[in-house]
Amino acid sequence: MSWINSLIDAYERLEVDKKSQEIIKLTPVFHNKQNAHLIVTVDIEGNFESVETITKDQKKPAIIPVTPKSDNRSGTLPPPHPLADKLEYVAGDLKEYFSIEEIKKKKLEYKNSTYLELLDKWCKTEQNELLHSIQKYVNKKSLIKDLIKHKILDESLNITCENLPHKLKAEDLFVIWVVSGYSKSSTGDSSKYLLNTWRNEKLFSSWIKFCYENLGLEQKFCFHYGEKRHFAPKHSSKIYGADDGHKIISSNDERGFTFRGRAIKSDDVATLSVEASYKLHGMLRWLHEKGQRITLGDIEIYIWANANKKLLESTEKSDNLIDLFDSNNDKKEPDWSKNFGFEASEKIREKLKGFRNELSETDKISIIIFKLSSKARRSIIYYREILKNDLLGNIEKWNADFAYPVFYKYKIINISPSPRDIVDILFYKENENLKASIYSELLPIQINNLNFPWNLVYKSYLIACNPLKYDIIKRRENISLACSIYKGYLIRNLDKEVEMSLNKNNKSRDYLYGRLLAVAQAVEDSVIKVIEPGSKRETSAERYFQRFSTRPYTTWKVIYDSLKIYQKRYKFGNPEILIGEVMELFDEENFKNDKPLSPEFLLGYHCQLNEIYRKKVLDASKENNSTTE
Repeated sequence: MSWINSLIDAYERLEVDKKSQEIIKLTPVFHNKQNAHLIVTVDIEGNFESVETITKDQKKPAIIPVTPKSDNRSGTLPPPHPLADKLEYVAGDLKEYFSIEEIKKKKLEYKNSTYLELLDKWCKTEQNELLHSIQKYVNKKSLIKDLIKHKILDESLNITCENLPHKLKAEDLFVIWVVSGYSKSSTGDSSKYLLNTWRNEKLFSSWIKFCYENLGLEQKFCFHYGEKRHFAPKHSSKIYGADDGHKIISSNDERGFTFRGRAIKSDDVATLSVEASYKLHGMLRWLHEKGQRITLGDIEIYIWANANKKLLESTEKSDNLIDLFDSNNDKKEPDWSKNFGFEASEKIREKLKGFRNELSETDKISIIIFKLSSKARRSIIYYREILKNDLLGNIEKWNADFAYPVFYKYKIINISPSPRDIVDILFYKENENLKASIYSELLPIQINNLNFPWNLVYKSYLIACNPLKYDIIKRRENISLACSIYKGYLIRNLDKEVEMSLNKNNKSRDYLYGRLLAVAQAVEDSVIKVIEPGSKRETSAERYFQRFSTRPYTTWKVIYDSLKIYQKRYKFGNPEILIGEVMELFDEENFKNDKPLSPEFLLGYHCQLNEIYRKKVLDASKENNSTTE
């Protein structure tokens, strides 16, 4: 229940904070949001005045009053909404234009009569001028006639207006209402006013009051409020958009189960009041529309914080909050010019400054992950409430644990891959749902400072050891990521410290073999660039990379023999000296051991390459300085 309590608490804090609702309003209790097609304006006397179409570009969900039954309606005769609804409910003259069988006409009559009956009941309890104007008009049963007159429909009920989708049936067009009137100023001048039903707070309050007093809702114990309240037999949908039918709470099936546990009825497990149910769904809907979410494949992640009696948002507006955890989410390919290892923490602090300035040490940030589990359901696969400092500390620790140096544009920089980077690089050819599944596993590891899974370490290692499958940029990316992940794994899982620069005292067989391969790669690559400018020919080290990782001793002989013709042309010292230094560190028995290498070999390879390139740049810089002098 903690996620329910947190969402409802957030709703109630936001409810009193009108400034945060200036652009996106919270959905009140007994209301939902719906995409409309037509805005019909009637005057205060209930006479038709005008009709306006809503195009796809203009489409914004309108808040409409609903009953618990109509909010979840389905079947052949679904119940009506009380005010705004489809033409088949609000247009009493629709059946007159249909040359259809008697049974369908009766269905249309039933839908219209139940709509009018509900609206009449509401009007009897409320002296609301706006409400009564709409009631007067719909009782005239002339809406279809007026729509034909204004060229929205033709006599055959075909949609003729270009702004509306022609594939839509006329009876499915959704109508929302505006009431116009005139008011007199103190000088005696009259001015026209328009009252929009989907923005009218008095109308919202009127409907909520009507529902509590007239719908005969059963009272049961509410697990959130801890007392008896009006029970919610069904729960809302349309969280992810006005046309969305996915639910996160559903318990209306009473038969067909293969297992029920110890419960006989759904409400034996837990019950929520109508107020609690609408508030938690309304809060999720607000977060979704606000963009405080991460979307990837079939998962959605929401984040919010409660403090000082108000809901806190990030002060930097963004399409989604993936930036909160990912330092470079807005780029399809990682930008190697950025020092992610150092900059990520600052960017996160910037994102959270709205939280940080007002959250106390005891205030929490809530994170929830939903997964699409079927066509009509979403399941919660993760929920966590975490203190502000713990969240920031864990994200900063991730960036420190996984930071790794790479050589870029003549300098060494540190990068720290985000969970999204890891997913995109390791699974870049896979479908979005698989990426989403892996991402939803990695994000809690980052948030909670957990151990890193070996299967991803090994996958990154295998990918890095097969460079011929990828272009030059992707090869570097794969090797850097594999080193970064392996370093993080050693720190988190085995509590080992890893040097980020070349360790010339490391006598590990795997590390030393990595150094040897790096020397061979650097020498041949440097010479090829001189004798074959612009050539994309792979070096022997690259061609034999995969074989070297599984049989290093026998493969090194092949690579070393092919290297001899390049050594004489190498400008940056004698490679034999460096190879000899590495060979001296080997134990002879270990050197001749031909078993497969571990990911540590990539650390040796990567660090040695960085060191060679660093010296080349340094030597070139000294040469330029001496020439200038």
